[in-house]
Amino acid sequence: MAEHRIRLRGAWDWILVEDEAEVARRVNLPTRWPTGLSSGFRLLRRFGRPPFDPATESVRLELLDVPGLVSVRLNGREIGRDLTGVDNRSIPLTEPILSRNALILGIDLGAVEGLTPGEEWGSIALVIEPTV
Repeated sequence: MAEHRIRLRGAWDWILVEDEAEVARRVNLPTRWPTGLSSGFRLLRRFGRPPFDPATESVRLELLDVPGLVSVRLNGREIGRDLTGVDNRSIPLTEPILSRNALILGIDLGAVEGLTPGEEWGSIALVIEPTV
């Protein structure tokens, strides 16, 4: 059995803090961030449990083209941090995946050197693959 990729493209909530209040806007990935973002923000994506057999398959989170990524949380648990200098990341999901899940990415584009304005950001996927 080959790997199966589930792309998490649409339905991301882009959560900014404006005037001390959180403001959420919808965004699809990959996206082009507006220039001049100087403070950090979060992306939230909810998803259901993908169909897979934990006895014969594993799931990992694939994060490509994500400069400025500083943290990754799944269902309130931190599964990745200090990722600012890493553009491509793969994180095995070792905890049980629930029927409903919340993935939160912490982003700080101000910490990124050399981010080209208008550059596409973020290719995120769940990858299901056979265990060896």
